[in-house]
Amino acid sequence: MKQLGIVAVGLVLAVLMTGCMWGVVRDVNTGAPVSGATVSYIDSQGRSATAQTNANGFYAFDSASGPTPAVGPASFVVSARGHEAVVTTRQLAYDDNASGSLANASSLWEVQDFGLVSSYSCMTTLIAPPGPMRAARGIDRVPTGPDAVNGARCVFATPVAEITVRLLLQGEAVFQQRIVLPSPSSELGFPLPDELVALVPADLEPGSYERQIEVMTVEGKTFDVVFPESTVRID
Repeated sequence: MKQLGIVAVGLVLAVLMTGCMWGVVRDVNTGAPVSGATVSYIDSQGRSATAQTNANGFYAFDSASGPTPAVGPASFVVSARGHEAVVTTRQLAYDDNASGSLANASSLWEVQDFGLVSSYSCMTTLIAPPGPMRAARGIDRVPTGPDAVNGARCVFATPVAEITVRLLLQGEAVFQQRIVLPSPSSELGFPLPDELVALVPADLEPGSYERQIEVMTVEGKTFDVVFPESTVRID
């Protein structure tokens, strides 16, 4: 009888794992959905999977988009550009659909929503229509503004201690400069002052590069500052 009970529990768990877990990731401050957020889990059986949110902040783990986590506690890591990552443990029971039935595994739902706190906010000062960024090797400094002509003022939830500026070619960093600020600051202007930024290396090949600006807070957290324009033409 005890063996039958164990088998029955195993069958129930197996069925529940073929159900559907879904939810929405939102910005805590604005309530707006966060698109492109990554939701990862490790469940009670040690299995793991990752999903990304769509334009509406929606993610799902199901038979079509990835294995569902098992019943019981599961650890989640939720992250998105411009937001502080969330690490949390949630209890999963697959009982969020009142009409769900073991006879129909797809009717068993687990709904888990997550909120992310914005790491920063920026206001761009438009003095001219945005233009593409260009820089001459060995003459110009690596561009750090929101575009070629305008500036931005960014406010950070936690003071920033370091800034790393990179130029990427096909996803690989071909230039990197680490800038340690004279004193941590919760407010920064972009482009950065010339005295802080290096010249474009004279030996860099001409072409189009992806500019990346990463900041590190006094707490050691790192994230990218993202502007609409990020491509730099190196001449």
